[in-house]
Amino acid sequence: MDSELVADWLKKKNVRGVFTESFGGSLQIKDRSFQVVVQYVLTEMKDRNKEVMEVVEDSVGAGRGTVAGMKWMKNPQHWKQGQRYAHLILTTTNRMVENAMIREGVVINGQRLRVRKLEADLRRWRGHTTENCKDSLELCGTYASSTHTTAKCPVRDPDNFVCMNCRHEKRNCNHASWDRMCPVFLRHKDNLMERQPDTRYKYYPGDE
Repeated sequence: MDSELVADWLKKKNVRGVFTESFGGSLQIKDRSFQVVVQYVLTEMKDRNKEVMEVVEDSVGAGRGTVAGMKWMKNPQHWKQGQRYAHLILTTTNRMVENAMIREGVVINGQRLRVRKLEADLRRWRGHTTENCKDSLELCGTYASSTHTTAKCPVRDPDNFVCMNCRHEKRNCNHASWDRMCPVFLRHKDNLMERQPDTRYKYYPGDE
């Protein structure tokens, strides 16, 4: 169980079935997944998931089914009218394939696109992200106001931005909550890197 060869062996359906049955059916084996971001994909590819995944597999010489899933980084419902490009998240269970994508890029619609490792999910507000928030009151991430959402914020002057995270911790809050240099955000990022050292690297670490 301590080598990638054994892990690949266990991924075979017939082997996995026999292995789990030997534990009385109480054991489940879940594949580890690896995710990357493909940058600036044409939005016209939105409803062509199968085609996109197969084209990506071909561009890095991977077999069918290597790319296990894909989703747009930003929900297409929230795209701007007429938006032509968006970032795409691809998931595989093969670390070496993911690293090849990061190293070489991928070809979609005849264009070679840059690929980077997906950053670990950081909790942006009191331990959760927007999509997991159970509060019915949505605060503006730019001005920390409950009278409007971030998308409809009328505040444009950075000198008037207010960070809800820093305000909650009684810190200097003269920046937006989405600011990547926010002290609270940076602290959480450092903590995450301490817990998950792999996040420091451009590639997924391995033996090769």
